[in-house]
Amino acid sequence: SFSQNSGFKMFYGGCNEFVINSVNAKKKITFVHCDFRHYFGNNRYNRAYYRHFDKIACVSDSCRDIFCEVCAGLSEKTFSVHNCFDFKGMENQAKEYKADYTDSAVNILTAARISEEKGIFRMLPILSELKKQGFDFVWRIAGDGPLMERAKAECKNEGLCDNVIFLGMLKNPYPYFLVSDLLLVPSYDEAGPMVFTEAQFFKLPILTTNTTSAIELVKNTGAGIVCENNDEDIKKTLLNILKNPQMFLQKKDSCTIDNKKALGEFANLIM
Repeated sequence: SFSQNSGFKMFYGGCNEFVINSVNAKKKITFVHCDFRHYFGNNRYNRAYYRHFDKIACVSDSCRDIFCEVCAGLSEKTFSVHNCFDFKGMENQAKEYKADYTDSAVNILTAARISEEKGIFRMLPILSELKKQGFDFVWRIAGDGPLMERAKAECKNEGLCDNVIFLGMLKNPYPYFLVSDLLLVPSYDEAGPMVFTEAQFFKLPILTTNTTSAIELVKNTGAGIVCENNDEDIKKTLLNILKNPQMFLQKKDSCTIDNKKALGEFANLIM
């Protein structure tokens, strides 16, 4: 089961039940892609259902730690299995078109849906203040969502129409990963987002708030900076970057990026 259930009133899920009740197999495995403590499907029914599985795979060590805290007694059959990536395909896609880039500014990229938890709205007053201080930046947001029109309206109210560009949903965002100066992840809550590894592959420095796997996947890999998950520290850290872009925005080689670790974890899972 590669998909976790959602809340009771959401038209989503059922994969765990299907695998347990309808699949004939000696061993049954389920995946967890979330911070289970803050997950809106964290309820007694879903927690109990994981006891039916032989093994549980979490997409990062941090996600596993939280799952084991919340679902007591399941730690012995819960494992870390990191995400796999089509790195060659990503490399080819990044060359499909020429992404926009503003030479006179720091080019910031966010790839996320437009929703409250992704922290898009918290950034607008912060960026408005930094603009008033004279810093030149362009923030491009690749993604769509139910709050797109509200985001555009608040952007206009903050006087950021020339600085914030909504790209909408992009079938292929990788050309922007290739040319941008900074990936910004201002989320209130994240589990083990694939965008961290995607940015690392393109040697795109990351600034992220301290969410579940940020230390593990960003700070510990040397992929970027993790700031505290509050508006003041976001502003302080981004201000420091904008003051010293030559120090923080160098596209340097990180550790080797491949799927060997993830594939090994998956192989151990199914043995």
